[in-house]
Amino acid sequence: MEKELLDGEQTTMFTEEENNKARLSQLCGEMKKLRDETNMKTKMLDKMKKEFRELAEKLGIKEFESPEARVTITEVDKSYLDEKPTLEYLHSKGLDEFIHTKEFFDYAELGMGVTQKKIVGADLNQFLIKKIETRLNIN
Repeated sequence: MEKELLDGEQTTMFTEEENNKARLSQLCGEMKKLRDETNMKTKMLDKMKKEFRELAEKLGIKEFESPEARVTITEVDKSYLDEKPTLEYLHSKGLDEFIHTKEFFDYAELGMGVTQKKIVGADLNQFLIKKIETRLNIN
């Protein structure tokens, strides 16, 4: 659609749909650029965190403060029960009430079973897969 301006020049008017598509195109390019920059910075940060962890471990410290930031290292227990042998154990002990389907049990319900003395907690230790995750908190 053409529109004549006051000084005699003509300019092209775009429909709302054309404007929206042009904006989508612009956003696509900007989002890709930001994503690529973010990925690059994330990789750099991961390398720095790894180096920080290693140096802190050598020094035996869990916290370090500089004029710019304070970093603490925390260990989070992400241990879990190996599902297949745990399910086999529950089934063999006649504790099917704690099995939701053939392949699923609920940790909260297992905890209640231990509390109610229906399940021997020590028996479950053999199925425990120990996993400790180290996290850096940067403030």
